[in-house]
Amino acid sequence: MKKMELTELLSKYKANRCTDEEIDLLNSWYNDFEIKNLPPLTKVQLQEINSMQPPIAKHKATLILYILVGLAAILALTIVSLAGWLN
Repeated sequence: MKKMELTELLSKYKANRCTDEEIDLLNSWYNDFEIKNLPPLTKVQLQEINSMQPPIAKHKATLILYILVGLAAILALTIVSLAGWLN
């Protein structure tokens, strides 16, 4: 399969416009595709891969921190407002 044909076929697939035959063609191409003559990973490479933290987890921790700071600010404003209203 030529690169241009594959690109067009993948675009059609993403847009849900593929026929059954085109889906079969994509599946057969995918099943035949494999990387050959690739050296095995070393122990150092495997350790590095295992130690990687996905970027989503970092963003999630930051988001939680922002939410907690926001909640603390809302609570402080509520307390100050109530104290001022009661006096």
